[in-house]
Amino acid sequence: MSQIKGILTGSSTTKLSMAINLIDDYTSSGVVNNLDVLIKGHSVKPIRNPSGYYLFLDVPDDKYTVEIKGGEYYFDEDKEAVRPDNLDELNPLIDITLKPAPSYHFPSTATLIRGHL
Repeated sequence: MSQIKGILTGSSTTKLSMAINLIDDYTSSGVVNNLDVLIKGHSVKPIRNPSGYYLFLDVPDDKYTVEIKGGEYYFDEDKEAVRPDNLDELNPLIDITLKPAPSYHFPSTATLIRGHL
């Protein structure tokens, strides 16, 4: 019987500070594109789970602006004054609705009105 030496054991815990759910304003469903979701002024990056939520872990309680870079198909969006300590601890969900950009793939049956001010 052989022994394995040098194994470290331990545990760590993380806290889900906020989960960002991006919603397509045209379809009212989740956004499937991989977009950049950031906390403005901070380098913390979210983890995207298989359901499409952007998860921020262990973010200190403070007031933040969540910034979404809409990419090719959506306009950029900022959600200001987000405080993780004001969210439901068991379900810290923030829904953010994204408006489609002109390059969005609207179905051929959609009626669109475009204009400039």
